[in-house]
Amino acid sequence: PWRERARIGMQEFRRVATEHPAFAPFIVVYRMNSPPCLAKLNAIIGLFEDGGFGPELSARLFRAAGYYLMGAILDETAGYAKGPSAVTTVSDEELARDYPSVVKAGAYFGSAGFDKTFELGLEMFLDEMERVREAARGEDR
Repeated sequence: PWRERARIGMQEFRRVATEHPAFAPFIVVYRMNSPPCLAKLNAIIGLFEDGGFGPELSARLFRAAGYYLMGAILDETAGYAKGPSAVTTVSDEELARDYPSVVKAGAYFGSAGFDKTFELGLEMFLDEMERVREAARGEDR
């Protein structure tokens, strides 16, 4: 089924990128316009078409899935887990006093939580794709 194929494809793309973090910035901005890359893009867009999404929705969901994946990849390879990036950082005391919600959330921002967060978002994303597809089918009637 399309959902399982989409899930596996997105998980694999993320896995490759996170196993090779130095390659992640390249893959995020690379214009995939060579014949091998175009063949891959064609297959991915075709996955949505095979799932009954139609040409426009397939194209839009392909892009939206890319946005989700690229954001996850950038965050996991160069984001929060790398520590503060601000020129002026705050002390732990100031952080706890002035930004308590950030402190509480921080327990889930590290690399140990990446898989659970990614899978939560992925399932939400796939659920919404199915909802949008069904709504579009209803409009066609």
